[in-house]
Amino acid sequence: MPDYDYEHSGKLTLEIGGWGGNLRGKWSDGKHQTLERVFDSIKAGILARITYEREERLERERRHREWEHYQHRRKLQKGRVEREAKRVSFLKQLAEFQREASDLRMTISETASAPRTNTEYDRMLLWAKDRLAHLESLQTMEAVTEKLKQEKLFPDLDDLHDPEGELPS
Repeated sequence: MPDYDYEHSGKLTLEIGGWGGNLRGKWSDGKHQTLERVFDSIKAGILARITYEREERLERERRHREWEHYQHRRKLQKGRVEREAKRVSFLKQLAEFQREASDLRMTISETASAPRTNTEYDRMLLWAKDRLAHLESLQTMEAVTEKLKQEKLFPDLDDLHDPEGELPS
């Protein structure tokens, strides 16, 4: 249908397209009324449409804010899950270091009484002692505390805390 009708009908019509929400968007002359006499209805229709559009926009903005808030909470939850995995990994690594250091101590103490010769075996024991010293240095309270701070595994202020609690799964 063309945008304009150039055929003379003597009828004046006002139509505002793109309206929804069951609001009137078309007014025209009729047999018993003129467009001028329904001006108040046109004005009320336009105001109703403005109000409707405003309410729709506010609802869209509210839903968008809720979506952004939910996405932020999901990001926090994902960060907490990742941090928990890092914590577990850190503790497992620390326990592994302790087991290895314990094994090295036992091996070194059992071989300490053996006669000394300048052989590969002696060099291996020197390396084991160096490895043990390194492992023990990794397990000191200062070293562990520094690593925890670097990795932010147990911060004073938890930037991943969600005051609303955990999201449902």
